[in-house]
Amino acid sequence: MRLNKLILPLLLIGVVHFVGTAYGQVPVPCPSPISSYSRPNFYLRIGGAFLVGPVPNPIQPTGGIGYETKLRSTNAGGAVLFGVSLDYIPVPTSKNGQALVTTMPELLYLKRVGPGNTPSWWTIGIGARWSSQDMPEMNLHVDQNPAWELEYGKDFSRNSFGSIRFIGGWRPWDDGLFTTELGFRF
Repeated sequence: MRLNKLILPLLLIGVVHFVGTAYGQVPVPCPSPISSYSRPNFYLRIGGAFLVGPVPNPIQPTGGIGYETKLRSTNAGGAVLFGVSLDYIPVPTSKNGQALVTTMPELLYLKRVGPGNTPSWWTIGIGARWSSQDMPEMNLHVDQNPAWELEYGKDFSRNSFGSIRFIGGWRPWDDGLFTTELGFRF
């Protein structure tokens, strides 16, 4: 992977972290002192995907839904959560005249949330990525392909968040992608 493909995702990690930290310092009236992590959550997220593999247009929109629930609290005031997510990521392919191929990662994950009103968190997940057709550029085959993810996120408020993550498979230098997303829990 070339260095210029890493610069933008690393820059976005910094922006998500520092914007979230700055926004967390603004006093905002909260309707309830209960953390959003103390109850099960559904969430929606939208953003952009930056594809690592050699595809015609490496920047694509993305959207997803998910569900997470708390497994346990930590001694430091944080939490550990278990969740499931489903994302929609269209990927252009040079096969069949630059048609868009639908890829949908379905992942089970563990999330480690830090303490505080606007905590940051890390996620590790494993699952499958469904593809609507073969994509030789990304080494994806029609139907199910293995997938894993690493994610870093920051809460902006009780229910809104931003995150950056990497989703890969057997060959992350070909089938991998970075996503930068904003989300809302409800």
